[in-house]
Amino acid sequence: MKSPIVHTIIIFLLSAFHLSHTSCESENHSAQAPFVNFKGGGVFEMSILDTLVLSPKVIYDYDSRYTWSVDGKVVSNELEYTFVPSAMVDYALSFKVETPQGSHSAPVTISVLKAIDFSRFDNYKLPKKPLQALSPDTLPGAFRIDGIEFYNELDKSDSTNWMGFSFSSRTENKNVVSLSARGCAYTAKAPTSSSTSKPYSSSSSTSSKNSGTHYMAVSCQSSHARVSFGRKYSIKSLDLTLDNFAYLVSKFGYNPELDGGSTPDDSQSTDDVLKPNSPSSKPSDAESAPSKPLYPKVPFCQQNDFVNLHISGLDASGAAVSDTVFKLVDCNYDNPAKYKRLTEWLTINLKSLGKVDGLAFSIESSITDFPAYFCIDNLKLQD
Repeated sequence: MKSPIVHTIIIFLLSAFHLSHTSCESENHSAQAPFVNFKGGGVFEMSILDTLVLSPKVIYDYDSRYTWSVDGKVVSNELEYTFVPSAMVDYALSFKVETPQGSHSAPVTISVLKAIDFSRFDNYKLPKKPLQALSPDTLPGAFRIDGIEFYNELDKSDSTNWMGFSFSSRTENKNVVSLSARGCAYTAKAPTSSSTSKPYSSSSSTSSKNSGTHYMAVSCQSSHARVSFGRKYSIKSLDLTLDNFAYLVSKFGYNPELDGGSTPDDSQSTDDVLKPNSPSSKPSDAESAPSKPLYPKVPFCQQNDFVNLHISGLDASGAAVSDTVFKLVDCNYDNPAKYKRLTEWLTINLKSLGKVDGLAFSIESSITDFPAYFCIDNLKLQD
């Protein structure tokens, strides 16, 4: 049994070792230059109506001095900074920490913008499943939100055909080439529902990032699809993906006499070399083809074929003042396995259009009568 004196000596030595170790750790830490980082890499988006509290993480934060700068002007010497925007533009901020051992600075980019959230179209309630989209006879003429109008209309010669924008929350990956799939986007991944044809749905397997489950399906088959802003904006970005019907026609072709017929399973096909308009089996309950089909026989895309989306910036009178082009389908390859079709949400930068009062969308294709449908989401505007 240890004597009380020995026990006391052991406790004293252990305490001395702990204090010495802690002191060394403190000295080692304080001997390091500081390092700063931000959650998300220091890139933020916000509304003009919001405030943003910036809280940097500082490593080796000893005897520190802090400096916040906005567009080169010092605005604070605190660790945290509350940013209040004054305009819908991009702001360049910098946070600097200085200690006796050195200093480190980290940039921060804040994009202040108007983000159009299509799930806020509360006046246009989507029908219950399985449709989950507004059918042509219920289109309101224009969807309006925050002073912005997305126009649409019915084809007077065919009440089942629509032009402009429709509101939807669908995704689809069934390989059924049918007019009923117009406005649906296609996904190569597993569907979220076992239902078959899903009108007005997105081809992307996932919702557009930062969005809800709602988006706009766009038809510009007979004319441009137009958006009016009501004032001038710079378009920071827009998400888009290919429509389900357009995707399938580009891959398998279309025959109105076999509308609704099944096609080879996309996940098992090795390339796009298929006979045009020849589904693998005749439909058991195919839709009846219209007497005057909107689309005659359309071949699938082959080498050098293309489907391009033109996006034009409009002035207050509706005249085009700028234009940019994005590829929805690109077959400019010698190997069909390399043909590219847009089947995921793609974020595109539209600042090159300049400040405009609206947008016009149109489809250009090397194939006559190619279905001009696609889907958009996350429209982001700035001053």
